[in-house]
Amino acid sequence: MQTVFESGYNLFYDHAKRKFKKFKEIGKFFVIRKVGKTLRLHLAFDDFVDWWDSEIDKETLESWLKNEIYTVAIFKWLPEDSKFLKTLSSLRISPRTILEGRVYYIDLRKISDEEKLLKSLSRNRRRDIKNMINRLRRGGEWKVERVSLEENWEKLVNFINSRFESSPFRDPDYSNTIKEFLKAVEHDFWALSLNGKGISYGIVLRFNKVAYWYLEGMDWNFAYYSPTKVLQYHMILEYQREGFWEFNFMKGESEYKAWWTDKFRKIYRYEYLNPSTFKRYLSAFVSLVNLV
Repeated sequence: MQTVFESGYNLFYDHAKRKFKKFKEIGKFFVIRKVGKTLRLHLAFDDFVDWWDSEIDKETLESWLKNEIYTVAIFKWLPEDSKFLKTLSSLRISPRTILEGRVYYIDLRKISDEEKLLKSLSRNRRRDIKNMINRLRRGGEWKVERVSLEENWEKLVNFINSRFESSPFRDPDYSNTIKEFLKAVEHDFWALSLNGKGISYGIVLRFNKVAYWYLEGMDWNFAYYSPTKVLQYHMILEYQREGFWEFNFMKGESEYKAWWTDKFRKIYRYEYLNPSTFKRYLSAFVSLVNLV
């Protein structure tokens, strides 16, 4: 079965070509590009998405790792039991480094209603949710709803950019690529509003009975109300009612993810030094000139 990002491959690949200007194309979605003073072999779009899996022929991948001119090959966000990870693990070339991460998730099949969700949380968490909702009620009229991507995209981007000085969404081309990607896949754009003003937004990707929490942004002037947690609470309940099997928080080990659940799957980052010392040195020279 195709992954949730299959429809967006070409969009991210085209963005990589515009961003990195000079790089060597390998196969369908792999590139060698300059990163600092090194040449790196990796997926063209692995800097732009949070989760992926791809099927690749063992002999082809091994040939690239042995024969191409690069310094280091990096494959990120590999889910355990994924096709790509199994291929890497079967190679005769050993990775220099293997790093491990986590993807937290909620098994919605074990939560039949709101009461079961609350019981799955600690007493302190249940108290926190009650307090958050009470604060919103005291703040005025509030609601959670699905809204239009076109009408609310810039509001979400502005919230993200206002919080993170190095936000990639400050690049209009990157922001546009993500927006076009969202149009190509099934998604929900959620909003929590207070007194008619949107104060928290979240985007969820829908795929194969899994809801993937992809992007979020909030107005930090309203942080007192913990609007993103309230938004997540209502989304989790809604996807459970709609028959989804899982709510997936995607890569990263932010504290708020463990706030909801202690269940996680492992993901991996594999790094390979070019097995040829000569080609590693040669890559230093090639990185000074045109890569192609």
